[in-house]
Amino acid sequence: MKRITCDVTGSCAMRMIRGSLVETLVEAVVHAEAVLSRERDLSPANPLINAVLSRLVGLVGVPYGPEEERAVAADERIGRVRDRLLGKLNEAEGAMELFAAERFGRQPILTLASLRTFRYYANYEALLRLELDHLAELGLLPAADGGSAVFVGSGPLPLSAILLHAATGLRVACVDSDRAACEAARTLIGRLGLQDALPVVHAAGEDYDYGGHALALVASLVADKRAVVRRICATRPGAGLAVRSADGVRTLLYEPVDEAGLERLGCRKLGQSSGNGEVINSTLFYRLAP
Repeated sequence: MKRITCDVTGSCAMRMIRGSLVETLVEAVVHAEAVLSRERDLSPANPLINAVLSRLVGLVGVPYGPEEERAVAADERIGRVRDRLLGKLNEAEGAMELFAAERFGRQPILTLASLRTFRYYANYEALLRLELDHLAELGLLPAADGGSAVFVGSGPLPLSAILLHAATGLRVACVDSDRAACEAARTLIGRLGLQDALPVVHAAGEDYDYGGHALALVASLVADKRAVVRRICATRPGAGLAVRSADGVRTLLYEPVDEAGLERLGCRKLGQSSGNGEVINSTLFYRLAP
């Protein structure tokens, strides 16, 4: 047998290790899709779902090089399961947020500090902090005195909207097309005494009137982002826009934004934030045509 030799840097061994990591990720994706498709309860009440999703998110959060990302994307096993996996991950995230919102709603005393016990609080906080830095730098953040923003796809646990208001003082409308999500969010926000600052609106993002808002943020789980942005363009020209997306292996968790489609609507891209060890989503920042 011919012996493979490596240079003193151990580059061959490193390639083998990284190749093993790619294979581990692909196997985790296939396993997660199988479990999510089989299980009826996708909420945190199911310990198997907790374990599978924690492992998948942990592996996606590892830094990958371009060659490794291409290898993952080209793997035929990924091609077979990715679309089904994304649909199930959307369901699981909604179930997780509803589970947390209802748990918070049952607490005898609820404050903003109480929300820190949410498992992914630090990730949400890091993402919003990154977005706020870009919004301020790009001149897209409205003035707190009378300024208003809207968060589309806010969900049953509108943590991003709550953190945005807490950090800026902005009034933030929470818009979601799911009635149960809106009811849970409205209860939670009311318990926090923030109902005036964070009104919850049950409406499809593509039907809502954005005329009163200088800034619109679109969640990563919003299905037809282009239709939503088209409506924002029609009802609030000149507004600032932040759309959550994903890149690299993180597209195994979230669908990336069709940037070319948004540009055809007249959205002028000003910048982009990228995911890191704490943050899964990237965020695209636009100024809409006046």
